[in-house]
Amino acid sequence: MVDSNLRNVQTSFTSGELDPLMRMRSDLKAYAKGAQTARNVALYAQGGARRRPGSIYRANLSEATVLHEYSYTEGQDYILAFQNTKLLIFNSSGSLLQTLTSQPWQTAHLNDLTITDSADTIIVFHKDFWPRQLTRTGASTFTSADFVFEENSAGYPKYQPYFKFTADSVTMTPSATSGTGKNLTCSVSIFESDHVGTIFRYDGKEMLVTSITSATVAVVNIRETLSGTSASTEWDEQAFSAVRGHPRCGVFHSQRLFMAGSTDRPDGIVSSKVNAFFNFDIGDASDNFGIDVTVAADNISEIRHLVSTRNLQIFTNAGELYVPQSTTSPLTPNSISFVPQTPYGTSQAVTPLKFDGATLYMQSTGKVIREYVWEDTQQAYTSNAVSILSNHLINNAIDSALLMGTTQRPEQYAFFVNTDGTLAVFHSVRNEELAGWVQWNTNGSYKSVTQCGNKLFAYCTRTINSSTVHWLEEFDFDVTMDAVIQSTASSTNSWTAAHLPNTTVKTTTNTNAQYLGQYTSNGSGVITTDEAVTNIEIGLDFTMTLKTMPIDAMMRNVGAITGLKKRISRVVASVFSTQSMSLSGNQLILTQVDDDFSVPPTAVDGDYEFFMLGWSLDPAVEITQTVPLPVSIRGLYMEVTA
Repeated sequence: MVDSNLRNVQTSFTSGELDPLMRMRSDLKAYAKGAQTARNVALYAQGGARRRPGSIYRANLSEATVLHEYSYTEGQDYILAFQNTKLLIFNSSGSLLQTLTSQPWQTAHLNDLTITDSADTIIVFHKDFWPRQLTRTGASTFTSADFVFEENSAGYPKYQPYFKFTADSVTMTPSATSGTGKNLTCSVSIFESDHVGTIFRYDGKEMLVTSITSATVAVVNIRETLSGTSASTEWDEQAFSAVRGHPRCGVFHSQRLFMAGSTDRPDGIVSSKVNAFFNFDIGDASDNFGIDVTVAADNISEIRHLVSTRNLQIFTNAGELYVPQSTTSPLTPNSISFVPQTPYGTSQAVTPLKFDGATLYMQSTGKVIREYVWEDTQQAYTSNAVSILSNHLINNAIDSALLMGTTQRPEQYAFFVNTDGTLAVFHSVRNEELAGWVQWNTNGSYKSVTQCGNKLFAYCTRTINSSTVHWLEEFDFDVTMDAVIQSTASSTNSWTAAHLPNTTVKTTTNTNAQYLGQYTSNGSGVITTDEAVTNIEIGLDFTMTLKTMPIDAMMRNVGAITGLKKRISRVVASVFSTQSMSLSGNQLILTQVDDDFSVPPTAVDGDYEFFMLGWSLDPAVEITQTVPLPVSIRGLYMEVTA
């Protein structure tokens, strides 16, 4: 023990929760701004942290669900809840507007769906089924149908992508130039039963397959008069089909609709004509015609996501690319090119997020979140690992979402849903060089999250009354518990949370200014509080923990105090709008014996002093709560004896 004192100020928690492997890295700036534990907290842009938002129970989803956002105009935002062969559509208040049944997706598809939208049109992609078009027909009504490529007014040709999937030398021979029920013979085996209903082209003219005779012979209806009946190598078939697979991703970009990543052509990209999103006619390759190209880059075999930013960004299984363009050099069939950038590869399940000037994506390994960002100095994109200091919080994410601030606060967050049911939450302010991760968990599991306007929703599974429930919940910073129901009435002590039968719940009143207590509901969700109130919030508690990194420093005449026993003797906690807090077991007392207890207590701002006992090799300050009430920590001042 050395008789020396150290004054340490933790002014910021902006580095979030640091990986346990960071324990000895007190030489890094992140150490002084990080935490050993930051669970169920939300980081402030100014540097502090607060209790994370609780959630309000909105709907019973009944089964496995994946959430996506759709925004038509400001104030008309929707939640698309994808389920097995169904789509539930909710408004931004969490009210169910419509259920669409008989959809092509199944439960196994849900996490791999990709979606793009423009105006009143939404297109859903997956490699296993034909693209699905959802159309907003009114403020609360939608229709769903297979995506339909545009056709000539005569009924043919159909302006869809075509491709020859066999060797160039393979020939095809029609038995006639016109008519129905004609034979089409191929020089090698290519025909399968699923080819029925697909279109082949012979010298650019269309034939519809009606039946399969053998692997080399199909029966067709000839839609356009053919040029002859000789064996020709000039033939192709529709690019997307049950045989060849369907596009796994798509995006509206630069006044075109792009599609990519089918099973039999995983590195192919096609686009519509300019301002004609259903017409993929490549014509004579004039500037406004459709585009049909193959990436054919080294080690690239499967396009998984397309993202529209200043460029068209391409995320594949083995690397990231972009398509150069500018206002003076727009995308055309003759100018499109692909520039490989980084070699990491991208997960299919996690949709890349446009966030804080970059595109966040999960590396295909499932353990790293990277940001794909343009570097002016290099004139190229880089893929920096933004999760490296907190990598223990990333666990094979299966969903992602972002929140670009609310009507109350400016903070922006990116969310990644881990397979263990936790949320890894990233906060970033690039121009201030702020970046940090925290973990949110709940009494159950998070399965999917989505933004809806300036709100955030989650699909959660919980065990309630010995059964698994599937709920849609809305995060709300004015709520301090999860799965909350808010009720008002004349003064009474009997309240009902019907969705929480036979469950231990906690309760607050007066807009979370007072804690009422913990109760166990009966089989109907009814509780009886000890005192009568006029308003109540009933929900499930969650544990908030914010623990500093172990105190470590260089002291004059002593040197490094790493490995020495130390004691934090005094702490001054600067708090903001706080109702409840416990600092290393010491409760913050906000009420006095002479207070008027008929009046709800007022949240406090200011600096509060705590005295601590005990020596340790790794002393730290831990902030927790015993009751679910608001707390915000601006920073800590600590006096340390070594």
